[in-house]
Amino acid sequence: MNEIPNPETSKKRGWSIVRKAQVAGAIVGAFLTVGLTILGPIGGSVNFWGFIVLLEWISSPVIIFCKIFSLKLVLYNNQGGFSMQTIYLLTVANTFSFFVIGTFVGWILKIIKHIRR
Repeated sequence: MNEIPNPETSKKRGWSIVRKAQVAGAIVGAFLTVGLTILGPIGGSVNFWGFIVLLEWISSPVIIFCKIFSLKLVLYNNQGGFSMQTIYLLTVANTFSFFVIGTFVGWILKIIKHIRR
């Protein structure tokens, strides 16, 4: 009567392509944010435009969030690096936004996969 499900059966099915894209997007968003905020102070006086544009693009969700809720955003601390508040907000916001982007990419890949069949 009470059948115990076989754990091997559930492993064979795996994750859907949407879930894989969501996880990949969230991981990329978190590592990209943390990596750039760590590399910024380490880079020192190296000031090239590509890095600045990428850093602006990554910090834009937090800037928009703070403007919407009228929060004072302290982007930099006294040493010239990002403040911890900013790093936390950047990481959470970018992880979520890359998760959403991964969801849309996963849906598109799922549709393409079904069309090919």
